[in-house]
Amino acid sequence: LENIFHKYENNDFLIKEDGSVTSYIEFWIKAKEIALKLLSVGCREGDFLLLRIENSEDYLTLYIACMQTGIIACPIDPDLPKDRYEAILNEIKPRYIIDNIQKINDIEINDTFKKPPINNENNRNCMMLFSSGTTGNPKGIVHSVMSLLSSAKSFAQLSGINTKTIVYHHFPMFYMAGIFNMFLCPMVSGGKVVLG
Repeated sequence: LENIFHKYENNDFLIKEDGSVTSYIEFWIKAKEIALKLLSVGCREGDFLLLRIENSEDYLTLYIACMQTGIIACPIDPDLPKDRYEAILNEIKPRYIIDNIQKINDIEINDTFKKPPINNENNRNCMMLFSSGTTGNPKGIVHSVMSLLSSAKSFAQLSGINTKTIVYHHFPMFYMAGIFNMFLCPMVSGGKVVLG
């Protein structure tokens, strides 16, 4: 994971609506900072982190912070009906809930975590997505760092995604296509993502 960001460190990565740009290395540094904030509120490897927020750069940064630490991101639709939301809460019992992006920005980093314990073990779990529930109750599907990154590399190669690719990100970031196709695939290839 770290090698990807250092390989393309000087490349532009995210282009925001206001025209400002975040490079690969700036994004990596921000993800490390968010990793420290998650550790500061008590999240540890294997803990569930429920994400119920709107699309933003910080949303994507949270995914990389979770990959760095082994905290398991559980993104859900912020507009889920109350009963579905409560069923997910009861099932995963998250260590921490981010329901407003300002919540993560307001966390003070605990001095104990000046350097994040980044574990380069790529096969640890980092994300759980819930199925639609069209054939029954929604099921949590767990993904590891290795499964996500190797699938993204394969898909990017087959799709011709490379350093010249610019992806317009307009899908929900809690949705697999919004995570995988519009974020991870260009990321592993050194491409750019325009946030819609």
